[in-house]
Amino acid sequence: FYSNGGSGGITTKRYPALNTKTTQVATLDGVNDEINTNHNPAGDLVIDCRFRLDSFSGDRVIHSCNGNSGYFFRVKNGEWQLYVGGGYVFEGAADSSPDSTTDIFDTRLEFIDSTNTWTAYAKTSTQPEYTLLGTGSRTPNFIQANVIIGQKGGNNYLDGEIHSFKLTSNGVTKVEYDFSGNLGTTTVLDISGNQNGTVYGANAGTDSFWGKRIADSSGSLVSAGYNKGNTNISNPSGFVHNQSEVGFDLVSVDKTSA
Repeated sequence: FYSNGGSGGITTKRYPALNTKTTQVATLDGVNDEINTNHNPAGDLVIDCRFRLDSFSGDRVIHSCNGNSGYFFRVKNGEWQLYVGGGYVFEGAADSSPDSTTDIFDTRLEFIDSTNTWTAYAKTSTQPEYTLLGTGSRTPNFIQANVIIGQKGGNNYLDGEIHSFKLTSNGVTKVEYDFSGNLGTTTVLDISGNQNGTVYGANAGTDSFWGKRIADSSGSLVSAGYNKGNTNISNPSGFVHNQSEVGFDLVSVDKTSA
């Protein structure tokens, strides 16, 4: 914002952002970006991931472990697929296929170790209930491999945004990301307090990976330097949120701006 300095000069002012309307996301380029959780899974698993796709063409893996021998959960040309231990648990869940680049998807993958049973669910972020995508029994081989977000076996890279990720094992949270910490680095903060993740690819640690926030009533706004890690800022008294990252204080009357 620019204003007359009082003597003909121009001064520049940066207004602080206001809280409660946006949240940080990670952006994967669909070419070679990925997040290694540095966690080798075991036991009963529940894996939740919220994401948005920029492209549905080809194979877009949401998350995986040990490639074809372990498992991978993906969208292939607009169809949900789950592959485990050398074969499909299901493919082509056409009744709930993702087909919009504006939709944010919530997915849940459940694994019961004692029976090797897999069950997958999905919904858009605005839907109240999950839709069952498919279920079946197949045995994975995780060996010492880690869970990877955004690719499997060096292929099938996800093109879009990861908004959040959570993995629980036997009811205990082992990995949880909301991408609110370690911005501008190649480290993804694990808010569960366990093993942090690592970003790999051409955009690792850059603004292309970190430099985006999305509207989310459960998130919070920060200053314009959020992609450099500047996330600590308070709300000045009297400011009004105007559905952007700017507020105005007009001394006696607060206004909003389109």
